[in-house]
Order: sequence, then structure tokens, then C-alpha cells
Amino acid sequence: MSLSRQARGEQPASDTPRSPGGAFLLRPMIQELATIAATTVPGRDEGQSPLVVVDVDRGHTVDADAGTVRRVLGTIIRDAIEAASVLPPQAMPPKLREVVITSVCTADAVEIEIASSACDAPETIGMSMASARSVVERLGGRLLVHRCPEGGRAITVSFPQRRSSEQTSGGGLRRAA
Repeated sequence: MSLSRQARGEQPASDTPRSPGGAFLLRPMIQELATIAATTVPGRDEGQSPLVVVDVDRGHTVDADAGTVRRVLGTIIRDAIEAASVLPPQAMPPKLREVVITSVCTADAVEIEIASSACDAPETIGMSMASARSVVERLGGRLLVHRCPEGGRAITVSFPQRRSSEQTSGGGLRRAA
């Protein structure tokens, strides 16, 4: 039996908030994904849930299939929250267990960073991350994983910005007829 989109935690594409240009807004999607992941993470009843901070600009948009982006970001956000919730048996736990999600808009892309204070081993960056990287690359973006100097990891996902023909011809200046 197949689960409905809503039961799988997916939002129908028609319900995804869109900008006037047709691209979808990142912040509402990321806030919802973070809320779902934080409330379903194992161990949250024992007080092991990390602090989740979403600092994504209200105006940042992505012009790609909303369902695909949702699945990729949902996987990464869920993995980050789960990793930050687990206390390694032999390691000293971080003073503050948190997941911070930020965004920045560059000249040619929107970058979303999901940083987790988790003390995870490299093998936890497994098949789901390889699959996410493949999907992001098919959308013309890239996915990078970095170890943070303070501990934990940061995953940066970038999606290309589409430019209108006015932006690409003549540096955005109109020519007189």
C-alpha cells in the first residue's frame, strides 16, 4: 500500500509557497522539514533533542522541482538532527547539541548550509548522502560535506539561480531601439 504525500511528510507541489517569479520560497519548506524532523527524532522524549535554529532568508527561492528539493533537504535535515541527538558512548558530548540551518544567495546560486554539532563518524555519511548528492547534481547544483573545527559537520547544498534573459544580455541594461 502506498502512503499519501501528506503521510510521507511531503507537501503537494501546489501548496508550496511560490515567489512572484514562479520559484518556490525556501524558508517555509525548511521550517516545516526541521519541525517534522525535530518532533519525530528518536530520543526526544528523553530530552536528547538538539536545539534547531532556522536562519533562512525570507526571500531566498529555488527554481527547481519543489518535491525533489524537499526530499533532498528533508533527508539531510533529518540526518543532522538524528546525529546531533545521539550521544556517543565513549566521547564527551558537546556542550550544546544543535543544528543550524542558514542560507546565502550568491551571484549564481542559493546555498543552504545544515550544520550539526554531532560527533559523528565518517561512516554515518552514507548512502542517503550519496543519493542526495546525485540528485542535487542532476538539478545543476552541488553538495559539499565539511568537518567543523569545533566538531560536527556542515553540509552545504547549492542550487543554481536561473537568470532572466534581461539579466544575461547586456548586464541587465536595456538597449535603446
